[in-house]
Amino acid sequence: MAFAFGALVTVKSSGQVPNVIVGWGGNTAQCNAVVDTTRLQTFKDTYKLVLICGVENPTMDKMEDERILISNPFDIRPGGVAIVANYSHKLDELKAIQGTVQVWEMIAMMPPGVSREKISKLSDIEKLNGKILAPGYYQ
Repeated sequence: MAFAFGALVTVKSSGQVPNVIVGWGGNTAQCNAVVDTTRLQTFKDTYKLVLICGVENPTMDKMEDERILISNPFDIRPGGVAIVANYSHKLDELKAIQGTVQVWEMIAMMPPGVSREKISKLSDIEKLNGKILAPGYYQ
């Protein structure tokens, strides 16, 4: 409850949700992120964390781009969570077309029982009662 109130105060005062990703990276086989779960503890029984990665593409709406990676769901635990999403052929195709690419990372909270196969684009997250934890996406 304290986090929810604190998040609401932050959103109302700044218009943004604090970013929970404290580290990120990747290589040719995966993208990864370290999540600060300090402010997420009140959601540990009602949500799981997933890492979503994609390639910056100014010719497409990021919310509708299906060339994304989704990690397995992870429990919200004290002390932070390290999450990895393995690359797939979806991004290989884009990398081959564009050469060097810039990868973005986002964390979402999803209700337990929602499999990653049900998420094909960012706009699916809200439809599945999830929340994207990135400034500008939280509602």
